[in-house]
Amino acid sequence: MPGSDRDENGCIGSAGYIWCPELQECVQPWDQDCPVEGTKFEGPATIQCSADMRCSASDACLIDMGQYFVTGPYMTGVNGTLNLPEGCTANCTGCSEPQDEPLIGGETDEHGCLPSAGQVWCVSKNQCISATEECPVNGETFEGPTSIQCQEGACSVNKDCKIDMGTFTIGGPYLNGLTGTFSLPNGCTADCTGCQEANDGSGGRRLRGSTSN
Repeated sequence: MPGSDRDENGCIGSAGYIWCPELQECVQPWDQDCPVEGTKFEGPATIQCSADMRCSASDACLIDMGQYFVTGPYMTGVNGTLNLPEGCTANCTGCSEPQDEPLIGGETDEHGCLPSAGQVWCVSKNQCISATEECPVNGETFEGPTSIQCQEGACSVNKDCKIDMGTFTIGGPYLNGLTGTFSLPNGCTADCTGCQEANDGSGGRRLRGSTSN
């Protein structure tokens, strides 16, 4: 039933709403900002965030997470290291700048890619690429608004493909390691392998989503 999944603040999770303490109201984080009163970070910069992080970010904050981009304007629960690009301004709680400069290198994956440098494997190019690069995917084409179910899926998406993850949004042009159910917004075109259309009648409403790192 619509609205049956309201949380303790009355926010409807299935519609993508989360609670904003500063505004004392429910917001959709990809559409409405929540003015977080925290530490101000300006890119280019690297910050380390815990699971309880909350950030109010500028439009330029398209943050490279390796397999995908994270954007706002409001983000919560993005646990890990975030690389803020030049022009990005973010006010955050639960985040801090590393005390030491990050080491160049780190462990490579089975393809020789460096996840710590934001590299992922592109099958069609047979090489490691960054999330900012195109990786053509020869699969099924999905057009939003719709929901897709993926199991270790990979998608090549257009610039309008900002996928709602509930507490943040992700974008391409290349997404991989997708496991779960994802809502493609209006204007989104995605060529995917490992994904199929979700028969949930949601009409593009966000259900749930998770990504493999």
